Amino acid sequence: MEEMKNLSQHVIALQHQNRLVEKKVDVVGVIQSKVEGKLDDTNELLTQYIEHTNQFSNDEVNSQSEELVKTIDGLKSRQENTQADLHALLEHTTVIDQALTKLWKKPQASLSVNN
Repeated sequence: MEEMKNLSQHVIALQHQNRLVEKKVDVVGVIQSKVEGKLDDTNELLTQYIEHTNQFSNDEVNSQSEELVKTIDGLKSRQENTQADLHALLEHTTVIDQALTKLWKKPQASLSVNN
């Protein structure tokens, strides 16, 4: 009788362990399906990225790069010309200042003569 009781307890313990294993298997299944979903999403995004990058040809990129370099060179030239013009203007500020001073003094001189 004691053996039957022990056997019954072992059966109950095994059934309990079996239920726990089944729950773990269910959880693993849910996790696996989520991971598969994420992998599918990642694969789709990667495929889109590859298709997008394949649209650019090396020749097109090189051509646009050359155009960009030409534009930058043009801007550098314009910048150098602007700097040269500003430098020339700075060199002539004394002359411009003297001319403006003479012009400013002439109307005052003519005003004092008229009085």
